[in-house]
Formats: sequence, structure tokens, C-alpha cells
Amino acid sequence: MTSDACSVVSAMGAAYNENRWADLPGMVTPNVVSRIGPNAETVGPMGLMGVLEYYARYFHVDFQVLKLFTQRSAVAVKAQLNVTYHTTEPGMPEAVGQTFQVPLAGFLDVVGGRVDRISLVYNYEDWLRATEIHSKREGRQA
Repeated sequence: MTSDACSVVSAMGAAYNENRWADLPGMVTPNVVSRIGPNAETVGPMGLMGVLEYYARYFHVDFQVLKLFTQRSAVAVKAQLNVTYHTTEPGMPEAVGQTFQVPLAGFLDVVGGRVDRISLVYNYEDWLRATEIHSKREGRQA
């Protein structure tokens, strides 16, 4: 199951990065629990899609997987988010096309060839700081 779990997680990351989002609901179980960052927890494929669509309104995010660790059906991912802030999110600094990188850790469980649990962890303060720093570099008020 270890290589199968890695393959499932890798395929899911590729679908995300290649904007094949219509493929994502079929890669998760009907009751998938998704925890993304400090602010989002959903159940089910449509909940996951809602969170991803929210982020996509304001940011283009590319997952660069640095390392996959597996044990049976569990996969841990060390990754970097390559982010472009393209549309101003309410309560955030103005978007002017800032680009930045944020480290990410992911923990996923695979059941029956589909992802059943997703926890993506990044430092939200690093995200905010990067957005503000890059706004100031562009001559904008943060």
C-alpha cells in the first residue's frame, strides 16, 4: 500500500498544479476530512473544493513537493508553496502580483485508493508577513 498511497497523493498534487480540479473530487472519499491552514476544516469533496476555490480567487498556488514519507496508508509531505497574490483578499494588503514561498507540511491518509484525510499545515504568520513585505517592496502600503 505504501507505493499506492504515494501514487495517489502525487496524482492529486499534479491534478491541482495542472488545474485539473474537476479530477480532485474523484480522488478523495465521500467523507474526506480536510484541514487546510489555520482557518479551514471541511467534510466531503465539495467542502474541499470550496476551500480550494476560495484560495484561488486571491492566490495562484503551486505545490512543489520536496519529499514524501510513507508508512502503510499514511503519507507525509514536505513541500513548498509557490504563491502569487493576484487579487486583493478582504482584510489583507493590496494584491499587486506579489510572489513568495511558504513551507508546507501535509499529512494524508489513503483508503481504498482515495484520500480520506488531509491536513495541510503552513505558518499563517509567515504567509501574512510575506504578503506585507512584498507589498512594501512594490511601494504599496500593507
